[in-house]
Amino acid sequence: MALSKRGSSLRPPFLKQLSFDRSKGGGEEAYPFSVPLFRKSFNLSFSQPVTIFTGENGTGKSTLLEFIAHSCGFNIYGGSRNHLYKAHENQSLDYLCDLAKACKLSWLPKVSKGFFMRAETFFNFMEKVHYDLDGYDPGFLEQCYGGDLFQRSHGESFLSFFSHQLDRQGIFLFDEPESALSPARQLEFLRLLKKVADSEKGQIIMVTHAPLLMALPGAELLSFTHRGMAPTTLEQTSHFQLLEKFFHDPHRFIDKTLQNTDEE
Repeated sequence: MALSKRGSSLRPPFLKQLSFDRSKGGGEEAYPFSVPLFRKSFNLSFSQPVTIFTGENGTGKSTLLEFIAHSCGFNIYGGSRNHLYKAHENQSLDYLCDLAKACKLSWLPKVSKGFFMRAETFFNFMEKVHYDLDGYDPGFLEQCYGGDLFQRSHGESFLSFFSHQLDRQGIFLFDEPESALSPARQLEFLRLLKKVADSEKGQIIMVTHAPLLMALPGAELLSFTHRGMAPTTLEQTSHFQLLEKFFHDPHRFIDKTLQNTDEE
């Protein structure tokens, strides 16, 4: 079901389910089927406007988010369906095509608007935006992006862009946005996410290691481990528990950590 130009009266989540059939995947040694998440079949249902993936590195969070972005037609290096560029000229997207053979997405309705953004390639995205808008009136830049993104810090341009883009219907995908944001800026970003959720116009799927962002009220929080994924709470995440120990007695925590360099 295509989204009309006027949008849909249906509320998010628009992406309802993602199903992965392991029998249609490649060998266990082939990426991405070597990633723990894709070693067995699973069904992932989206029940809230905001879904958050968290967990340790290498458990499949970002790969799954990239696949969703690819399936939406978004540029996986960052942007929407209208941003056609590569951050890495030699990088192949074959692994996403391989996942597409084993994955099925269920929508109601199918939306075509939104974007995928990852902090690590945001600079490339800004370059693309400024190249496309070269010669435009400064007022247009102000209206669309809050001004010249290159005249601000990484975190400030990140927040400026999203504050001008999230007020519309669509699906918005974020990969570790905290990488560009100080704790105070993370709280500003959290307010933007809450505004989107309350507007009932946008669906957000986000990968993050930041407990401040995981604490978004009403968000569905999923923990990714080497055994797969499961619903969790903020207090149950290893990220929260680790930082809780740090804040309880930071100097003792660091001393103990440095003395036990072989332990995680």
